[in-house]
Amino acid sequence: VDLDDSDADALAAKIDKALKEFGLMFVTNHGVDQALIDRMWKLTRAFHAQPSSAKAPFTQPFGFMGYLDNVIEARFENAFPETCEKAQGNQWPDESTDAKLEGFHDSCVAYASA
Repeated sequence: VDLDDSDADALAAKIDKALKEFGLMFVTNHGVDQALIDRMWKLTRAFHAQPSSAKAPFTQPFGFMGYLDNVIEARFENAFPETCEKAQGNQWPDESTDAKLEGFHDSCVAYASA
């Protein structure tokens, strides 16, 4: 779905069709900086590459706040919310203990705000 489509009705119809037929959509011209997207992929991969014991402290018993282990199947088989700061009580990895996670919190917040 191209967000540069100036016809709002046509855009809404494309979104409706994509979600009804496929349950998801790819969005182009969304305005999110590609460097930020790339950084989020890198940090997300680094987080999920950790052993389960390192991710366990961030598991939430319900909802989509924090790390979800074996709850849904996503690209990395696990999930970390894009809502970030918007979800009260969210827990964050200690970036000081793993250089691969440096900037995780700030990148999540920037991505959620983009």
